[in-house]
Amino acid sequence: MMEAFGAKNKDVLYDQLKREDLNWRKLHYQVVKKTLVKKQSVKSQIKAYIVDDSVKVRKGNKLEGVSRHFDHLLGRTVKGQQVLTLGYAVDDEFLVLDNDIYMSQVQRHPLKQLFKDARSIVGKRYSETQSKTKPQLLASMVKRAMNYQVEADYLLADAWFGNKSTIALAHEVNSVPVLRMKNNKTIRRQLSCPVSRQL
Repeated sequence: MMEAFGAKNKDVLYDQLKREDLNWRKLHYQVVKKTLVKKQSVKSQIKAYIVDDSVKVRKGNKLEGVSRHFDHLLGRTVKGQQVLTLGYAVDDEFLVLDNDIYMSQVQRHPLKQLFKDARSIVGKRYSETQSKTKPQLLASMVKRAMNYQVEADYLLADAWFGNKSTIALAHEVNSVPVLRMKNNKTIRRQLSCPVSRQL
């Protein structure tokens, strides 16, 4: 792609990516909304939020913005970044709505050089990455989708999210939770969805 940019234009592109005041998340949602309207996905019979997390392994001695995470694919703890993603599935397509980086408390390596303005958009996002738990980040993403009027009938997630907080979140946004529960001795009881939906 960089072949399409000259020396000056390439610098302009990098300068844009370095800006701390650009709301990339808002821009992304604007694209999502246009895509949904253009493809008339809003009329789909099935609409579902899909939650997933993935670990990006980072190697090196002077890494910043990383922590320790358990990688289920490798079956061991690794150093890197865990990306939490909220997707949106309808009858015939899948769109990524939002994502966040989650930093655990284990062997955390914060940024050595902070942002020019901690109140900037990127500064606030980094602060949330450090201070919020994974369920809290998920709740923020789902409620943000609701604020952008991207609503879903179901919330799908794997066993890590099979807990009371995710179930409560789904009910709060009037979605039916479809979760793989953890294989442990936790005692569960069936909860009815507060509002039934017509398909």
